[in-house]
Parts: sequence; structure tokens; C-alpha cells
Amino acid sequence: MPPLPTLSTPTLTLTDPAPGPAFTSLVVTADRVAAASFSRVCIWSRDGGLPIATHEIPLSEGTATLFPTLDAVVTRKRGGSKVSGDFDSVATWSLLGTVQEIGSDDFPGTVFRIDVAPDGQHLAVAGRVKYGPQRGYVWRCRRDVTKHARFPAFAGPSVESMWERLVAETRAPLAPLNGMAMNADVLLFAGGGTLRQLDLPDLRERWSAPMRGVDSAVALGPENQVVAANTQTKLIACDAQGAPLWTAKTQPAAVTRLLWSPKGDVIVTDRLTVHSALDGSPRLHLASESSTVAVSPDGRVVATAPYGTPGIVHLWDVL
Repeated sequence: MPPLPTLSTPTLTLTDPAPGPAFTSLVVTADRVAAASFSRVCIWSRDGGLPIATHEIPLSEGTATLFPTLDAVVTRKRGGSKVSGDFDSVATWSLLGTVQEIGSDDFPGTVFRIDVAPDGQHLAVAGRVKYGPQRGYVWRCRRDVTKHARFPAFAGPSVESMWERLVAETRAPLAPLNGMAMNADVLLFAGGGTLRQLDLPDLRERWSAPMRGVDSAVALGPENQVVAANTQTKLIACDAQGAPLWTAKTQPAAVTRLLWSPKGDVIVTDRLTVHSALDGSPRLHLASESSTVAVSPDGRVVATAPYGTPGIVHLWDVL
């Protein structure tokens, strides 16, 4: 096999003039790049320069997940419960004008993953209950927030929120729940050697299939195709009905996060290898450390935020 082509230098580097923790979430739109840590959100023009907007979030620890619509961010804080320090707290913050919390709840244990649908209409939270197996919640966004839905905590008092919970406590076939991905109409999750896809918002199972070694890295294509990474450093792809499409080896090592480009032509791993979505073959490697990744809507630009370097976002032209 010939050596994999490598991009050694990013096309553009965006910097936060007041860097804090490393960014844990990225979104690229047609003209913007946004990055979030648990305490700060930065938004730049795709042309570069200083941030055109910054938002401070009053947290001292945790992780953050941006809404693809760039109007909100979801944070996870370890042991942040009002009820018990053993519970993680999940909060949604509006980025429209002054940053304000618009909903929060306690997860009854440790949160592993938070995902937001591309249209911002659904939120999924997965983790392990302290005294039980893995569990997940799915919420539907209520945009008519003048009349808030109740957002009851798993235990203890309720708080107001813009979210309406669809599932209070997941039961079979939703448990176990670890790796997740969402499109506007489906939820994909992996765990316990099984891959499952559910309809949104009614959460009916579309299909399930045994997928040995797949627990955390899954992604959805624009037509609900599926790609998953297993512990044997392989990528496994299925069509929207769960039928196998191809299997390919990952490079240079096993991956923990995957992203299917919005256009549908490439798959990017957190090890910064770009794969063809047609057959899984590696096309390109980006010479940077493992990173949070995002892909532009046209698939031409990959954004990376190195796990170990706060306040930095690299943009790479891959086409």
C-alpha cells in the first residue's frame, strides 16, 4: 500500500485571545467557525481574524456541546447535582444575546455523551447510572418557551426548561447506551456489542444488528447511513436499513470519535484521517494531534481543535 498523503500545515489557524480550557465541540457553517469549552464559546469568520463573538459560561469544569444552529450550548458538569454530588448536571445555555441558562437537570450518575440533532430539535444524553446499568434520556426542544415544559430531575425537585422529555428512563432496547449520533429523524447508538437505530421522535426501533467491539465511535451519513469503529481498528459501514456496505482499516490507530461529512463524501476520525465514504479507504492524514473535529457543509474544510492545546482551531482544505 502506498504511503498515505499527509497535510503537514493547516490552511488557517484561528486563535482565542483569552484561551481557557481546550475546546470540546466544533461547528463549521458556510461562513462561521464556532468552538466551545465548558466556560467559553468563540465564533470566528471562516476568513480568519479575531473572534467576531465570544460568550462566557459561568462554569469551572466539565465539557460542552454546541448546537449546530449556534444559538445554544449544552454543558456537562461532574458532580453538579443540587441533590447529590454523585450526579452529573446537564445544562442548556442560550447564546442569543446575554448568556443565560434555559434549562438544567441532573443525570443519576456519570454522563458519557451528549449529542444534539443537526436541526437543534432533539437532545440525547447517555451515561451510567450510579447504582445501575447504562441509561439514556432523549428530549425534544420546545421553541415556544414562553410556556415552559416541566423538566423533572431523576430525583429531587424540578426546574423549568425549554425541553420536553420524551424518555424519562430508557428501557430495552435503549440500554446499554454509549456511542451516539443523531440526524433530524433518527437516533443511532452502540453498546454491549449491538448497534441500534431508532426513529425520532417516537423512539421506535428501525433495526438492530450485532456489532462486536463497537462501543463509542459511531456516525450517521446524510441519508442515515451508518459508520462505526470497533476495537480492532476497523471501520464498519451499513446502509440506512443496517445492511453491511464495507469494512476498512483505520489509520493510524483505533478511534474514539467519528464524523460523517454533511455532503456525505468523506468520514473523518479524531485521529485526523479522512476516509472515503464510498469504500472506507483512507484518503488523507492531517499532521496534528488527536482533536475534536468538524466538517464544513460543502465537505471542503475540516476543522480541528487539538485535545491538548487550548484556544486553537485549525482549518484544513481537504478537497
